[in-house]
Amino acid sequence: MKTLSLDSASGITGFAFRDEEGKFEWGSVHKPTQAKRIDLIKRAVEAGCTHVAIEYPFSGGLRVAANLPILLGIAYGQWRSECEREGLIIIGNPMRAIDWQKHVLGKTPKGETKLWARNKAGDVTGYSFRKCEQDAADAVCMLLYAEDLATLGLLATEGKV
Repeated sequence: MKTLSLDSASGITGFAFRDEEGKFEWGSVHKPTQAKRIDLIKRAVEAGCTHVAIEYPFSGGLRVAANLPILLGIAYGQWRSECEREGLIIIGNPMRAIDWQKHVLGKTPKGETKLWARNKAGDVTGYSFRKCEQDAADAVCMLLYAEDLATLGLLATEGKV
């Protein structure tokens, strides 16, 4: 099972999947329009992806603008809709950041989760992720989590619509 992972947001969405040879493809989509979303999803499908893990939006406990949860929810829904339209099976139920962080990174010191995610993504891809590439690094880590769950037979799927 090959998976596309998406750290969705309204401004920048990180993504990761493995190509036909098993090498990581990762990056960010800036200001994701419908055309940009479809282009990325089709690239992943052409690489053999059949599933997608989209990080569920969460802003609880953070001091954020009142409209941020709405914007994150819209971005999540747009990505999910496009993925389902292209035939990808949604996995997660939901795919929560706290779950992939605990599984892939273990217990991190307070305030170090983002750094540890960049380091872990760098370890597996051979690339040194910078702070401005956090979304892509998170997507790589989320992909590792989804692959581990699939290997262990613990992957919850929501099926095709």
